[in-house]
Amino acid sequence: MNRKTNVRQHGHTYHEEGIGTMTIMLAIITVAIIFYSIYSTL
Repeated sequence: MNRKTNVRQHGHTYHEEGIGTMTIMLAIITVAIIFYSIYSTL
């Protein structure tokens, strides 16, 4: 499999649909939940 064509196919649609911002939001929420669960058990 050629890597350049793979990047061209996938990397293009990610920015168009705005999945990048969704991933960042989900990452922040996940980290917040982990920290909250650790804080509540202490």
